[in-house]
Order: sequence, then structure tokens, then C-alpha cells
Amino acid sequence: MAALEPLPDAEFEEDVYDALGIPWCPPELRERPFRGEPPPLVELSDIRGDLHVHTTWSDGRDSVLEMGRAARDRGYEYVAICDHTPAVGAVRGLTADDVRRQGEEIAAANDELAPFRVLRGTEVDILPNGSLDLPDDVLAELDWVQASVHGGQRMPAREMTKRVEEALRNPHVSCLSHPKGRIINRRPENALDLDRIYEVALEAGVALEVNGLPDRLDLRAEHVRDALAAGVRIVCSTDSHGAERLENMILSVMTARRGGATAAQVLNAGPYTAR
Repeated sequence: MAALEPLPDAEFEEDVYDALGIPWCPPELRERPFRGEPPPLVELSDIRGDLHVHTTWSDGRDSVLEMGRAARDRGYEYVAICDHTPAVGAVRGLTADDVRRQGEEIAAANDELAPFRVLRGTEVDILPNGSLDLPDDVLAELDWVQASVHGGQRMPAREMTKRVEEALRNPHVSCLSHPKGRIINRRPENALDLDRIYEVALEAGVALEVNGLPDRLDLRAEHVRDALAAGVRIVCSTDSHGAERLENMILSVMTARRGGATAAQVLNAGPYTAR
């Protein structure tokens, strides 16, 4: 900034940039040198649905209907119910029969909330060999499939990467949840080779999640930047375990903005379309 001094007096930053003849640059993009016109970064108002929430069927605090109503009241068009599967271990997970019974409750919620749409989804565990914790015939019935690593986070890089690669090649997977598995100040990132995962995700048409839980924020901003540069689309989700946690979408969006994401690069900044 010393090269630009003395700075003109102005009430707003945009006016300072205008007076200097410099294109306005959002604060998120000022961490590294930037040339030319900045891209129109994704805004919270661009988000049209949350694609990762939990209910009382697993470890959430609110019902399918309550989560759907809360998402609708935030102005969303859709929400995906993505409860855990049994291999998660620490909490209750849904079996194939449970997922199908939950589908009946989701259908009833849709009848009440229409035209808002509650999507049938799952946060299915990626098992150590790369297979998924629900059979393909069940996954094929769903609108949205989040694949997640929970156990075995300390696997060596080669094994972890092969494990996730295998899962992403399943034709029913929509998105990879919290890819690096970190919990801030409690668990470090796993050894997943993200560069390789970007290649596979692009090839398979799988999105990567920017998880809005305050103790995750995973992908991180620098990973978002690399994923977008590789051509991979991202999803801004909250991983909410209660209706009040839907407000954490702002944390996901701000992380995506720091990674330079535009609305066109965020899958749920558009209408839901079946894979």
C-alpha cells in the first residue's frame, strides 16, 4: 500500500479503489497477488439448498420435517437428509432397511412442504477397502450420496488415497464429505493425496464438500482454490445436526470465497438436478 500513498479520503473501500483507478478486489482475494478484474465470488444469497444435514434418525436433534421446514424458512429450495450408516460406529447409523423406511418419512415431509423438496440422501461411510457401507441397489434409490471417511483416519497416504479413489468411482456417489477429515485442535488432517483426488473427482463427476461445521471447515480455502483450478465443483454444506446449525452456511461460503469460488463453481448455488 505504501506505493499508493497518500490514499484518498473516502467513506467506503470501493470508493478508495475507484479514486485510485484500481479494480475493486474483495478482501478474500487480497491474500495473494491479484491482477485484472476479480471474479464475482459466491454470496450467501446464491445458495439454494443445503446438501448435508442430519436428523434424529442418526445423531441429529430434529426430525426430517423440522429440518425441512427450517431449510425452507431460510429461503432454500431443497435440503438433503444425509444420516450416517452403521460403520460410523460412534453414533447410530442407518441400515438399508432404515434408509428405505426413512424414505417414507421424507415423502410425507415433501407432501407437507411442497414445492420445497426434501431429498433422500445418506452420508455413507467409505470402508477401509474403498467399498461403501450400503449396497448399490439402495444407493441407486437416493437423490444425493455423500461419501465419508470416519474410521481409520491415520492410514498412510497411499492406502488412504486408494480407499477414497475406489469410493469416488462408485457411480452413485455425488460428493466427498470433509475430504481431509480434520477436527480443528483435536485431529490433524489425514494423508489423503488431494491432487490425485481432484483428478478422480473430475473424471467421475463427483463434487467436493466445503464443510461448514466450525471445527471442520474442510476443505480449507487453499484446497478449494486447487480443486477449482483442477475443474472440480464444490458444494457448500453445513453438516447440520440441528435446525439452528443451518446458519453455519455462512462459514462454508466464506471459506469458499477465500478459495476464489464463484456461484457457477458451487453446485448448490443452482437448482437441484439428479445425477
